[in-house]
Amino acid sequence: MEYAVIKPRCEQYWTNCGKNFISHTPGFREVMDRDRFLGLLKFLHLVDEHAADLDKSDKIYKMRPFLDTIFPKFRNYFTPQQNISVDEGMIPTKGRLGIKQYIKDKPTNWGIKAFMLTDSESGYILSGEIYTAKCNGLSLEELGATGSLLLQDAEMTDETHIVYVERFYSSVKLFYYLYDEMRVHAVGTVMTNRKHYPKQLKKKNKDLKNRGDCDCEFLCRHYLSELVWQDRKPINFLST
Repeated sequence: MEYAVIKPRCEQYWTNCGKNFISHTPGFREVMDRDRFLGLLKFLHLVDEHAADLDKSDKIYKMRPFLDTIFPKFRNYFTPQQNISVDEGMIPTKGRLGIKQYIKDKPTNWGIKAFMLTDSESGYILSGEIYTAKCNGLSLEELGATGSLLLQDAEMTDETHIVYVERFYSSVKLFYYLYDEMRVHAVGTVMTNRKHYPKQLKKKNKDLKNRGDCDCEFLCRHYLSELVWQDRKPINFLST
């Protein structure tokens, strides 16, 4: 059923499926011929390779003008709800690319990794950044690479929003920075080996025996709360 809307190959959008109206996409045939579209696609180019100010050290410099155009438009035409989330997604590709990644736990294992800021209710993408093995925007040494990646997406948030993050990004310093500098609240799981995370909350399975148990000795420092909750294994949280 997925291929009824999203075709695996571009030319299949022009396929005449006869009476099978569910998978038929007549709109493409009415705009232009298939061969004309494929010809334009073959020679489509977004940058001037001979421009003096072209930064070819950027691994996606050929796509950068396109991304810099569409992401601001995503934000201009949609107002998110209070709860927004930051996570990573995979753009499937079979090409040979230096930025191609393998993540075993994703539904799409091989592809281009993208960090995305999304509206939690609708899933609408508000902002994003293609992973190229370096931080291309705001970078703060004390927050590390992952914290800086989150800040790139969170720059468009304000005090009306609550950002939900997973443990890949979160740290004590990051949550303090989000609230002190940007007045943005944050909630998320955290790795216990993160700097400044309290040692007394590093629980093992034997310390919290039953599923649903919560460590009553949670800690509050200023406006930051740290606690442990038992699922199949202890899960550590940070929240402002």
